[in-house]
Amino acid sequence: MAHETILVVDDEPAIVQVIRDPLLREGFQVRAAGSAQAALEATHDPLDLIILDLDLPDMEGLASLARLDSWVGAGVPIVLLSAEPPSPAQKAHHMSLGYLQKPFSVPVLLQQVRSALSQAETGCCLTEGTM
Repeated sequence: MAHETILVVDDEPAIVQVIRDPLLREGFQVRAAGSAQAALEATHDPLDLIILDLDLPDMEGLASLARLDSWVGAGVPIVLLSAEPPSPAQKAHHMSLGYLQKPFSVPVLLQQVRSALSQAETGCCLTEGTM
């Protein structure tokens, strides 16, 4: 069983539940935050991965990504979620982190989580080809 801790950041409780429940069944420890500010507060304890919705009400998505990245460190992988596809300028950056467009399938999410954790463990980066 996995023991990694994952922070799910999404302002929609139904989406958090859709993500949290399968992660818990897979043995992950899961924390949830409904806003960027709550996510920042939840980073005081060590994290192994962050699943971040870019469409949060209290902070623009890329700004919240930058703040989280600076708070938890670059070694913590982040999987981005968004209802909107990334712009051409954002696509390479989003794909390097891990990106899923809503709606997404749970098996694809779990695959993305495992891949991000595995690549973080080996020191590799996500690339578009691994998605």
